[in-house]
Amino acid sequence: MYDLHEIVTRIKSAISSKGVIASAMLKEIGCGKNTLSNMETSAASCITLAKIADYLDCSTDYLLGRERNSFILNSVETELIDNFRRLSEIDKIKILERAKTIAEHSSTSDYSNDTEIKAARSSNNLGVSNNKLSKEQLGELYEVPNVTKGDDA
Repeated sequence: MYDLHEIVTRIKSAISSKGVIASAMLKEIGCGKNTLSNMETSAASCITLAKIADYLDCSTDYLLGRERNSFILNSVETELIDNFRRLSEIDKIKILERAKTIAEHSSTSDYSNDTEIKAARSSNNLGVSNNKLSKEQLGELYEVPNVTKGDDA
């Protein structure tokens, strides 16, 4: 038997993680504003649960407590995927190679400072405004340095 309170708690947690407003989500998926509170006492339909899971980018199994990983992406990950999907196949390969290079070298850098991340996000560290890059900046992004382990550069 499923614990209805636990299901609602998982849904609320997912809503919070996504930075979503519950009432806006419920309205957008065609559910009443009291849906979550009603779910505390009576099971939602499978269609309602599926709509909620789809909206929150997680599985119904996660909401039901049958799997631990919610697969919920934060806003940066969502933005990255949305932009990546709009790229040509060749550009996707270029970005993937660049990401691999950055990931290989990120272990030597400390990216755990939240203030540093917020500053990078607000300025993009490229002088970019409105998410538009110049051709020169795009060229810099596409350049994949030939760095081997042990290089100091």
